Amino acid sequence: MSTEKSYRTDLKGILRFLLDHTQSEDAKHESSFKEMDSEKKQFLESALNCMTTDVMKEFEKAISILENQNSEVADKVAALNIVRESVDDIDFANSFVKAGGSVYLIHSLSHSDSEIKCLAAYVIAEMSQNNPFCQQYFVDAKTMPKLIKFLNEPQEIAKSGLHAISSLLQNFEPGQKEFLDANGIDMLLACLNTNNSRMTIRVCFLIAKLAEIGDLRDEFIEKMAIAQLVKCLPNNFAGYDNSLETTLYALSELSKSTKWNVDESEADKLKTLISSITGKSDIEKEHEEIYLYACTIRQRLP
Repeated sequence: MSTEKSYRTDLKGILRFLLDHTQSEDAKHESSFKEMDSEKKQFLESALNCMTTDVMKEFEKAISILENQNSEVADKVAALNIVRESVDDIDFANSFVKAGGSVYLIHSLSHSDSEIKCLAAYVIAEMSQNNPFCQQYFVDAKTMPKLIKFLNEPQEIAKSGLHAISSLLQNFEPGQKEFLDANGIDMLLACLNTNNSRMTIRVCFLIAKLAEIGDLRDEFIEKMAIAQLVKCLPNNFAGYDNSLETTLYALSELSKSTKWNVDESEADKLKTLISSITGKSDIEKEHEEIYLYACTIRQRLP
């Protein structure tokens, strides 16, 4: 009879197994590699297969709920949460698409219930994060225009839409093209007028990341992004502020464009703010990023 410790075959069991069998690597002695014996290997393979099967069964149940128009809102919310728990794994995300579940995610973006809409957007965001297969699927399915409309919705819906948009744009040129074609820049800049600091931070960060791409940088400038961003800035530096940092980050990226242009009032405001930043003692040490962004912008002021 084997005296080996028994393990559950769910995710917790796998983690417990790996922890127990890698503790020796933490010891302060030379590592001695030893091939896993057949019994341990069989357990691990069985557990992983079991976990994959369980996830796919959960996906099937979730899809059956999402596709049923008569399902209760609470059941659809629960189904979306179940899907969300697993789709940060690229293989599971791709399997969910291949199983036909993504069709119902897209349908859920138009649901009357705000929680369902938000969850659907978050699931799309997590499936598409650094995943070209899912990015391509959602772009081909014309999901981007639906998500861009979320930016006009109440804060929580807008936030979920922005998260999904970011995932579809990240390192993915077809997503960026779809964003431009759907008038995404104008809708994104309009979010800066909401007087919501959290939304401003998220929007400015996305603008900055997109502005690292030369063509998109010029598109933002042509859409008057500089003026919109300058309006978000305080007149003087009064200490660290996340909104200030991300706004300066966005402007510093835009300042790298040959099309950079500010009018007299914008230039005066920027000069005053930047002087109050760079004039602070120890600013470079305490708030290095803000200092660097300010210096980058200052180089482009008249």
